[in-house]
Amino acid sequence: MPQLMFVLLPIFALLLKVMFLFSKRLYLEHLTVALHSHSFIFFAFMLIETFSTVSEKLTVSHPNTASVFVALSTIGLIWIPIYLFIMQKRVYKQGYILTTIKFFVISNLYLILIVFTAMSAFLWGLASVDV
Repeated sequence: MPQLMFVLLPIFALLLKVMFLFSKRLYLEHLTVALHSHSFIFFAFMLIETFSTVSEKLTVSHPNTASVFVALSTIGLIWIPIYLFIMQKRVYKQGYILTTIKFFVISNLYLILIVFTAMSAFLWGLASVDV
């Protein structure tokens, strides 16, 4: 899956280029935004997974502390789309309405790409299994 996410990076940049066609930005600038977005998402998921693991380990011995880590995981999941929206608004300098519309279109198209990529990785994995 990580290799396929590497393939999705330039496709996501191309999606940004198409959505912000009249922004007079070069493809490389969209690629930089895509790289930043992916890096942020991977880092956030790493923290969320760490918080989840810690909360599982502390559930029996320290339930109050475990609930703090569960809350941090939830906040992390909520923060991802908020941060990406704020970043898109600041980078492309458009209004809230246009940014919201483009954010939802880009998010949905990218979700479709991720699902297609995950299915491809799954089928690829099945095809490479020796029986």
